Amino acid sequence: MYAYKKEQLAELEGLAQQGLIELFYGDESQVCSAGYVPYGWQFPGEEVCIRLRRALN
Repeated sequence: MYAYKKEQLAELEGLAQQGLIELFYGDESQVCSAGYVPYGWQFPGEEVCIRLRRALN
């Protein structure tokens, strides 16, 4: 299964290098309703503002 997934990923990366698709990677973090945001991602040149509010428990 690992070899198959590695082959599929290589194909997607090849398409991205050719400019045929935009390839994004994400992690498997779970959704949290508490609003905990210790980090974030942004595109080059993009300004990002993450406002935090304390959740009511």
